[in-house]
Amino acid sequence: MKKTDLPTDFSKGISSFDVFLKNRNNFSKASFNNSAEELLPNSLNSTQKKVLILEDDFQLSEILRKNFTAKGYYVDTLTSLRELQNMNMWTHAVLDLRLADGSLGIDAIPILKEHCPNIKILILTGYGSITTAVEAVRRGAIDYLLKPASFAQIEKALNEGPTSKAEEQTSDLKSPTLHDKENEYIDYVLLKNDGNISRAAKELGLHRQSLQRKLKKFY
Repeated sequence: MKKTDLPTDFSKGISSFDVFLKNRNNFSKASFNNSAEELLPNSLNSTQKKVLILEDDFQLSEILRKNFTAKGYYVDTLTSLRELQNMNMWTHAVLDLRLADGSLGIDAIPILKEHCPNIKILILTGYGSITTAVEAVRRGAIDYLLKPASFAQIEKALNEGPTSKAEEQTSDLKSPTLHDKENEYIDYVLLKNDGNISRAAKELGLHRQSLQRKLKKFY
């Protein structure tokens, strides 16, 4: 039986199938490319901003996460330096100055800068001291904000690029009280001892537990 002798409907089916065979390579390639783009995870999108939030205050961390996500950022949240193992190619980072385990957020700066050379880092803290502000900038942070800071302030600081703003901000700090001076000296000793509480306590002539209690009051 010749193709022309076949029933009309069947002949149409063969013609359609012939067209499909001739164009199957282009069809498959286009379909695959479209599917790949649709299924590409946000975390692998090289043009997307990726922010790390290193903050032990869960409520604040969640507020920042939701705001950054709403702005289109890919967000990772951590609560301690010990969790800083599986590194992502972050473009931005918001670091709490002092974490609940006694570690210093600024100690994460050189680690992050080594892995993500162009990362923009912002330090957040509930207490501002000249010592820590200058040290944060020296290590590579682009700004230093006191809590409470609005999300608008935080995002603006992160996207301004490297400036001397954090250093200038230290000149606006209020005249220090005796309590402030004590805190600043403790910061100095902690930085001098690379955040090691035991060594800092020994140098300050305090028991380790006493120093930890003071730090909880300060931060």
